[in-house]
Amino acid sequence: YDGTFTVNDGSATSYVHAGLSAGRYHYTMVAGNVAGESAQSNMRDAGVVSNFSTTSCNADNDTDLLVHYDFDSTANDKARKYGDGRYDLSVANGGSITYANSRCTGGKAAYFNAGNQYGYNTSLNDANESNLFNSGNFTVSLWFYADPDMPDFSSMMSSKIFLGSGGDGGNYSWQLDSNDRKLRWRSQQGSNSSTKVHTLADTRYPTNNWGHGAFVKHDNGTAQIYMNSTLVATRLSNQPTPMDMLKIGTNRQNQLSWKGYIDEFKIYERALSASQVRNLYENDTPTPFTKSITFNTSNGYAKQKDNKYPLEIDASGPTNCRGLASSSGSSYVSASAGRPFALASVFKAGAHSSRGAVLSQTSGADITNNYRISLEVTSAEKLRFWFGSGQNYYKWTSKFTLDSSKWYGFYVDYDGCSRSYGNSESQKNFNRFRVWQVDLSTGTATQLTTYNQNDNSYGTWIQNNSAGNPVQGQFYVGSRYENNDEFQGQIAAVVVTTLKTNAESLPAATEIGLLVSNPLQWLTDYKVGQDFRRPGQTVNRANFSLNDALGAGSTKVWLMGGGTNDQCNSTNCKFRNQVYSGSADWDLETTGINSTFQNNVNNVSAP
Repeated sequence: YDGTFTVNDGSATSYVHAGLSAGRYHYTMVAGNVAGESAQSNMRDAGVVSNFSTTSCNADNDTDLLVHYDFDSTANDKARKYGDGRYDLSVANGGSITYANSRCTGGKAAYFNAGNQYGYNTSLNDANESNLFNSGNFTVSLWFYADPDMPDFSSMMSSKIFLGSGGDGGNYSWQLDSNDRKLRWRSQQGSNSSTKVHTLADTRYPTNNWGHGAFVKHDNGTAQIYMNSTLVATRLSNQPTPMDMLKIGTNRQNQLSWKGYIDEFKIYERALSASQVRNLYENDTPTPFTKSITFNTSNGYAKQKDNKYPLEIDASGPTNCRGLASSSGSSYVSASAGRPFALASVFKAGAHSSRGAVLSQTSGADITNNYRISLEVTSAEKLRFWFGSGQNYYKWTSKFTLDSSKWYGFYVDYDGCSRSYGNSESQKNFNRFRVWQVDLSTGTATQLTTYNQNDNSYGTWIQNNSAGNPVQGQFYVGSRYENNDEFQGQIAAVVVTTLKTNAESLPAATEIGLLVSNPLQWLTDYKVGQDFRRPGQTVNRANFSLNDALGAGSTKVWLMGGGTNDQCNSTNCKFRNQVYSGSADWDLETTGINSTFQNNVNNVSAP
């Protein structure tokens, strides 16, 4: 290294020199100021510089991603919303950005040394983005690593160059900076401090480590700051945020520049929800589903490898559920000595000339006599839940039509109680099941079925004879059975799990929303350490655990290419159960699928 350190603090006795590649460094120094230069010092050993510990970073194909600067040896915009480089960054003052170590394996980050170099783009503004920043919804996301000696109030980014005095004609500009090692959102009219609007985090960010900041602005003026996915500040009153230009690495007055690393700088054209910020922090994209698999009607399906089927239930038995003998009352609870279950999927359905099963459990191809539990898309593009055979069944069919351009999340559960009532008491059978839709952008769950009603605005139940027989057989995804009633479309996630027996409450809306929209977080928040039921059993066990055979047998979470240790070649895939990602024993294995992973889930539908 042969360069200059600028130390603005006259009392400073040390300087952190970062942005270096790994190796051993030795220094000789000459101090200089307006009075001249000192003599050259003796050589000092600064020790060994090590690279950061890295992790594999996922692609971000979110459709609302406006700009993305990964600083992988360039300051170019990776998002390319308009197919060109109009939002690439230039470097101010004829300087250059140092591209140094990154938290992403094989990548680079931008290192700023508190000098006068910073990245900027004069075209990224409200005039060119329909007042997105002034009056719309947006989110700024970035990873940062501040040098320990970085001055207070140093800025990660700002929205304008203001070099004068006064109130700038009443025009606001803003910056994202550091105040006492806390993230701050500062808006102000020029240098008029009486107009300042500050939103300040309530906790400090970590030192000597990478941190993630997400700054969310809503069109009602609300501003939120997240630190490592935790909400640390909220301002309900107006936070002015007009954008005149984008600057990264300095403040509005080109002072107090950032000293440290900035990586994966992104702006989204929407206000991310809390769950989306968490997904962004954990998975590098706002949606938890980074991959999906395309199924079609050309003899392709996926089948569960092991013989532990969470949907396996016995013949009709217990009667102590809601609305039946020995009822526990008005709440939704599981039967004592019953075998309750839940299933869910995230998918996008194409056109179907005949029924196509998103998922199914059945013992054979005979649709007339073999009992099945299935979530299907009809030839009219309606959603259907089916329980029973072709002769004896309960089915719920939506009144809404599935949009082939949108992603959906659906959930169904069964309380484990008696379901063998005749046609005259069909409502008792229907009450054993609940169907929900989840808004994937917010995680909000809406129940589509209504207790003691076989018809509502969302859909209709129909019964044909009693369906009290046991349901066993194999579990399939993308087909009702092997090459029967194949699904047409993309599937990003499937969850199938036993539920607790013995009058335990069935999952509430909050849990259902998380199970569908972020199943990995659901495992952490609602399963680990809790009681659970093994398939085929009618008692609960203690302490559900990840990376455990009993847990993996009772709960399956398949992310269809986006999971840890998922494998795919040119013809087939093996999707790992994320409850036990280190073992292949609970894989979901495809047959006859041209297995190309698709991009992440976006363009979601809400009920």
